[in-house]
Order: sequence, then C-alpha cells, then structure tokens
Amino acid sequence: MTDFKALSAPFNPDEVSWRIGSMKKDKTAGMALAYIDARVVMDRLDDVCGPDGWQCRYSHTATKTVCDIAIKCGDDWLWKADGAGDSDIEAEKGALSDAFKRAAVRWGVGRYLYELPSPWVEVDEWKRIKPAEFKKLDQILRQHTRAILDPAPKAPGTTRPSDFAGEAVKDGLAADTRSVGTIAAAANAKKWADMAIETLKMAMTPEHVDQWRKDNARALERLEKNHPDQHKMVDEAASEKRAALAQAMAA
Repeated sequence: MTDFKALSAPFNPDEVSWRIGSMKKDKTAGMALAYIDARVVMDRLDDVCGPDGWQCRYSHTATKTVCDIAIKCGDDWLWKADGAGDSDIEAEKGALSDAFKRAAVRWGVGRYLYELPSPWVEVDEWKRIKPAEFKKLDQILRQHTRAILDPAPKAPGTTRPSDFAGEAVKDGLAADTRSVGTIAAAANAKKWADMAIETLKMAMTPEHVDQWRKDNARALERLEKNHPDQHKMVDEAASEKRAALAQAMAA
C-alpha cells in the first residue's frame, strides 16, 4: 500500500531551489519562489512507490502540455493530471517538466511549497537572486519545514485537521492519511502568519503588497476560513504596509 504521508513529506531543504517570479519595475528586486527539480520528484516517486509502482504519460494541445501520473494502489492504477504552458527557456522541455511537477502536486508531492511565503529579494543585472539573500530564504524554508515536521499537539477535543496549508489528499483516503503538508494546528497557522508578516515588511512599493496578496491568495483564503484571527493579523499588516508605502511615495 502506498504511503501517502511519505509521498507528500517535505524535502530536504538542500533539494529546494529558488527562482524569481514577479519583478520590481526598476528590475532591482523580485519575488522569490521555491521550487524543486523534476528529477527530485522522480526520486520521491521511486522511493515511495517503487520504480514499477508509478507511471506517467503526456498529451498536448496547441498551447498546453498535460501530464497524467498513475500510482498503483493494490491491483489498480489511479491517475491524476495537470498541465502547463511553454516556459521561457526550452519551451517544450520546460512544459513537460512543469506539467509533470504539477501532476505530482496532485498526489501531494511538494504541495507544501505552495504555502511558503514569497519574499522580495534583491537581484543582479541578470535577474538572478543575489548571494546575500539566500541566507534569508534558507531560514524561511527551514522554519516552514520544521513547522510541518514538528506540529504542535492538537487541542483537547480536536478531531480533524484544518485545510489551512493545502488541499487534502482525497479519493477516499482517511483523515489520518492526509498530506503531512497540511498545517493542522492553530500554532502552526500562527507560524505561517508570522512569516507572512515578516515577508510583507520587505515590500518596497504598494504594488509589491498587491502582488504578494495575489500570489498567496489560496493560502490566505484557507487561513481566513480556518484561522480568522491569524488572517486578520496578516490582512491588517498588509493593509498598513501598503498605506505606509503609498504615503511615502506621495510625499
């Protein structure tokens, strides 16, 4: 039987890389996004499911590549799929890799990275993250990973985890086999909120705050639903930071 908790467990922080997403208008800073290489995903599937316990296939449309990943459960193959458009570099190869990784997220692989704060960092003239910024990024990643691996004990009377940090693994799985990327305890929601507030402090323009809200919309939605007090703290911090930046720019 496939161990879905092992499948969705956090990766060693050394296996996680960072790339730049949205850029500041003057191109001196960008939003750092965590990602994993497709080969790391393949290794996870091999380790958990066995080399003969999973398979994938691709289909193509005019603008999108779709990857289906199947995992053997007993005598049956269960499939999940997702797709991606061409990337900026090596378009076809990038689309295959992105579609594969997105399909793996459907199985929980690397899903926790979607809930990681995306801080603004300084970049060089080639749009690469400056070396001095990686210490900060590594700290954010390790804090987030520790919060998942060492969750606070559930409060008395708590019978089920919340859906704050990630969509639960469905298809008939019991609650105790949900992705370990799900942040179940209120204490861990607070850790995420605290990291989000620290990230917002690095915003340099009102547009940075707006972009941060957009990029973290899914996590904020779940935070509001399951931990409204923590959501209020983050929302107020974002609003106050945006107002302060707007006032500074108008002065």
